Amino acid sequence: MQTSVAYDRKGKWHHTTNNYKEDKLAEGVWEDIKNSYGTYEILKVSEVYFDNEMVYMILIQNKYNIKMIRIYDGNMEEVEHYKRLN
Repeated sequence: MQTSVAYDRKGKWHHTTNNYKEDKLAEGVWEDIKNSYGTYEILKVSEVYFDNEMVYMILIQNKYNIKMIRIYDGNMEEVEHYKRLN
């Protein structure tokens, strides 16, 4: 796991990000991704903590597409989608 912490210009904590691979992802979140994007491989997981909240940002890919999925407050949303050049 790789952790980074961001601060604003006054030195006040802004957010913390934990980056890791699929094998460290919470089982329930992993199941949600696999149920919705079964043909996709999980490349990277980021947990972003801010204001006592946590958001998952999950990068996935298959043969044709790369997508960024956001999971926040139990809701899953595709926030980026790119076609792969094959």
